[in-house]
Amino acid sequence: YGLAREFIELGAGQVVGNLWNVSDAISGPIMQRFAQFVAVGQGAEYALRDAIREAIVKYPDTPAYWGSFLLYGAHSVDCQYCVKDLLRDNQPID
Repeated sequence: YGLAREFIELGAGQVVGNLWNVSDAISGPIMQRFAQFVAVGQGAEYALRDAIREAIVKYPDTPAYWGSFLLYGAHSVDCQYCVKDLLRDNQPID
């Protein structure tokens, strides 16, 4: 989790990270689409999903290009932090 975890612990609600290095030529357009989706009101989890889906269409045989990206924090696939917060606050988990 590294740097993403530090941002979460310092109060960032969500952080996009990657599991391995991806060239700027590939990751730049994915992150631009992510930002565009967020700018029109999509939640970060759906914005990242849709940006990755577009990359999958463009590079279906190269998962190394699009498979690296993760969303950390609340409402993300990796919900470790939101579960930890719920448990810490003694709130029931639905």
